[in-house]
Amino acid sequence: MGLSKNKGEWSEVLVLANVLATGELKPVDADLSPIDHPPLKTVEAALRLSNGSAWSMETVCGPNSPIHPMLARRLIRLGAELRHELRQTQESSFESSPGNQILSELNLSSNTVSGKVDIWLRVASPLNPSGELLGFSIKSNIGSPSTLFNASKRTNFKFKLTNFTGASLQGLQVERPIQQRIKKFVDDGGDLELDSVSSDEFSHNLELTDSRLEADLGRIVKAYYSTGQSSVTKLIEDISLDAADPYFESKLEYRVRKFLLNVALGMTPGTRWDTRTLAYGGYLIVTDEGEIVCLPAQNSDALADFLAAKSYLDTPSTSRHAFGFPFEENGDWFINLNLQIRFRN
Repeated sequence: MGLSKNKGEWSEVLVLANVLATGELKPVDADLSPIDHPPLKTVEAALRLSNGSAWSMETVCGPNSPIHPMLARRLIRLGAELRHELRQTQESSFESSPGNQILSELNLSSNTVSGKVDIWLRVASPLNPSGELLGFSIKSNIGSPSTLFNASKRTNFKFKLTNFTGASLQGLQVERPIQQRIKKFVDDGGDLELDSVSSDEFSHNLELTDSRLEADLGRIVKAYYSTGQSSVTKLIEDISLDAADPYFESKLEYRVRKFLLNVALGMTPGTRWDTRTLAYGGYLIVTDEGEIVCLPAQNSDALADFLAAKSYLDTPSTSRHAFGFPFEENGDWFINLNLQIRFRN
């Protein structure tokens, strides 16, 4: 009985097979179009795997354990079969024969990884032929939209409720979708004033990125739940319409792009960030056609363009993440609203 995985997880297996078989990464721009740059050469690949109770770094191939040419040819064939399967199947989770064969060929019982980094690759360059070991995050345009910024109780923004009536407050407590309730509250004259974020670590990380970022994201979260607009770029445009500063939109866009880039490369809401980028290599992306391309982190402008264009807000479970219903503190009323960011395929 083989493993069953979702399309995102099988896409990670496809990337692993492709990288090991070809030893190359195809660099692209923010539109995922090829750029005038030779392929990046990989000389080592490693995964941080779980054995059930602990994590260990396992080298899959390297100078002392190269991929045999016959194995490379099998990986290319199995990768092509897995690519076809990913594009054709309608099931969100399924058992893949070529995918399980790839894992078997590589003696991997699982390719479960931890954190921002999905695969470590030693990438060679003309100035450094032996290469540098870099962490890469894998994202797939096949299957369900992947998450850039995961929801948790730490990603709740606490808002103070103002200018409300008893009826509008009661309207926030009914069992309806949270966006409908917030929009009705605002349409009836109520307002939400940002009070704080739920996690001290998240607040610290936002402050470290930019002192105005907590307020910026508060505006974006408020606009998302009160208008239904989800695109990050559109939310920035909408928030900036009434700004007195003619340069407000460009400043806000710069700070939000910086936040998205930091999140993509290592920052999480639950751990105090030391500004070190974990996924320093960049993003490996499985396109709609199943092609594997690379957005290098060194080209930070292109990576930030990609993140901003593809990112949108989504609503997670209100019960799991403890948000969406008003509560009273010291005579004032508040509500938590959650920030979750996904990639649009």
